Amino acid sequence: MSELLKAVGLKKHFPVQKRFWDRSSVSVKAVDGLDLTIHTGETVGLVGESGSGKSTTGRLILRLISPTAGRIWFKDQEITDLDRRALRPLRRKMQIIFQDPYSSLNPRMTVREIVGEGFDGGGRVANREKREIILDIMEKVGLRPEHCNRYPHEFSGGQRQRIAIARAIVLRPELVVADEPLSALDVSIQAQIVNLLEKLREEFRLAYLFISHDLSIVEYLCDRVAVMYLGKIVELAPRDSLYDRPAHPYTLSLFSAIPLPQVGKKQQRIILQGDIPSPIHPPQGCRFHPRCFRAMEICAQVEPVWKDIADGHHVACHLY
Repeated sequence: MSELLKAVGLKKHFPVQKRFWDRSSVSVKAVDGLDLTIHTGETVGLVGESGSGKSTTGRLILRLISPTAGRIWFKDQEITDLDRRALRPLRRKMQIIFQDPYSSLNPRMTVREIVGEGFDGGGRVANREKREIILDIMEKVGLRPEHCNRYPHEFSGGQRQRIAIARAIVLRPELVVADEPLSALDVSIQAQIVNLLEKLREEFRLAYLFISHDLSIVEYLCDRVAVMYLGKIVELAPRDSLYDRPAHPYTLSLFSAIPLPQVGKKQQRIILQGDIPSPIHPPQGCRFHPRCFRAMEICAQVEPVWKDIADGHHVACHLY
């Protein structure tokens, strides 16, 4: 598969002023040195606790926010320093599905206007052709033609997310960032949306960055999975390799929390002590060592390097 997107050394620090009379400031290190590659037609999962920097990563690679440091390439073009005007043609190729289908849709716009909004800044399209494209996309996501003139408040949560998906793919993008698109939906609706995303990927050869807390859905949908903790990716591997042989202690703790479907089968839970540390003052050395059940003396002093422990299975841990 060809390389679609590449991020190297990506950082995003948000400055925070302590007090209004204190001119010194500190920074929230939301993303702090991230390398990631996404190939054409591939789904990469991004998992981790709340506050790990997953959503910020998605917005960075789409250049919805500008990075503090690092470089981003889309295909062969570097997009790190492009301004809004230069980024406009690329918006057709990179789209996002937001987490909340209730707040991400404009309540004053009809479904036709919401789905077709991307055409306003993406080149001239004849009204008749635009109408046909919108109806075709709505049919593909499971919406009917009579829904065109309705408003978002007239739909259920699952239907609203279908509208959001239609808006994201109507311009035929190559990369879609799905930022926890299932977390606000009922379990029965989640399965329908997952199957819809998979069908659309095959039909349009989409690449996804799929951000989620649900490790079972990630296992079903993704080709590779990246595990993120406190602004850094600590493990990245093909799906089967990661789920069969998780290497990083943080990954092990996440997997131990997955409910088992077998009746009577018990699983040893790894309960992490404490909360995720402050991204303003991350721990020295390995960022996970204050909560790690396998921590060694070196973990508190030296940051682990990125290692390939198997075919494409990478981990940043002193155990390897």
